[in-house]
Parts: sequence; structure tokens; C-alpha cells
Amino acid sequence: MSDSHDVAMINHLVRSSGNTPCVDFKVNYANPTEIGKCASAIANSAALSSQSCGYAVWGIRNDTQAVVGTQFHPDRTQVQEQPLEVWLAQRLAPDVPISF
Repeated sequence: MSDSHDVAMINHLVRSSGNTPCVDFKVNYANPTEIGKCASAIANSAALSSQSCGYAVWGIRNDTQAVVGTQFHPDRTQVQEQPLEVWLAQRLAPDVPISF
């Protein structure tokens, strides 16, 4: 995805859906286990809603959908000496494809 596509997608999610079972807004949510639970819940909700995917969006306030930014950097996050994305992929079953 390009930056402009990402911004357009985030703007669309904020305007159209707010916080739903398939869309969850976070600010500095960085606990790896909780991120895994969140990803699993969103994936299950998307499947039950016949959606192809769901979204956890960092940098947006849950209650107001205000853009506030985040200090969370998934690409820099290591868990047990593994990148966060790899660590999550090894622990989610059934396989839940995740990309940050």
C-alpha cells in the first residue's frame, strides 16, 4: 500500500465505521499478547460478518476517533528476540494473516 492509500483507508474507517467489531482504534496499545487477542477477535468478527478483513488502527482515539498519533512502532517491537509480526504469526491459530 502507498501512504496516500493508507491515509485514504484510515479516513474512510474513521468516517464510516468508527469502532466496530471489525474495526478497533488504538493509541499506544503495545502489549504483544493483547495485540494477538485483538487480532484474533477482529478476524473472528470479520469472518462472522462475511468481511474479508478487519482493522486495528493505531493513533486514533477510540471514543472520539480523533487522530492523535502513537508511540507504538510494530516494526521495532521484539518479543522473545523475534519481530512482533513473526511472534504473533507463530501463536495465532488458526492462522490469522497480520500486516502492520
